[in-house]
Amino acid sequence: MIVIVRKFLFLVLCFGVLPADAKSLVGSELSFRVIFQASPLDKPQVVTFPATAIVSEDEVEFPNAASFFDPNAPLPPEAKGMTNIQIDVTSNAVEISFKNIRKRSYFIEAFRNTSILTFEKKNEITLADARIDHWATNLALSQSRLSVAGNELHINFESLHYDETSFVRIILKPEFYNKKK
Repeated sequence: MIVIVRKFLFLVLCFGVLPADAKSLVGSELSFRVIFQASPLDKPQVVTFPATAIVSEDEVEFPNAASFFDPNAPLPPEAKGMTNIQIDVTSNAVEISFKNIRKRSYFIEAFRNTSILTFEKKNEITLADARIDHWATNLALSQSRLSVAGNELHINFESLHYDETSFVRIILKPEFYNKKK
């Protein structure tokens, strides 16, 4: 028993490793929206209907993101719809697949063409960091296109080219704390 406790303390002290559910996003409520802003002078527009899911290890949270597109959103004429990505969240990462895509294309040019993921849980969640996993990611997404704001992850896809083999993996560093009553 002492050996197990020592190994556990070693992992916690050296690597910040805790049991999976202690630092896991699994069970969090996840909401998704897309913001479009043509220029810095334009007002940002939400171009999706509200979408929420519960983060699960077993299922893709948003298998058909284009289904949330609002066809009445004020977009430029060249915007014919929304890129149909799949969004899957694991215990500490976001994986975005483009396998629903049938032809090579690109995200429309704009100041912001940003997907926003918001995490909620019984305990407050703050995203301390988000990093692109360059071993898994093959889309030309740079670190400068990611930002975190509290419990939100912002991913600016503006002008990026993609096809059905494109994939993005973003490693998150969530921090949890109890809500004050």
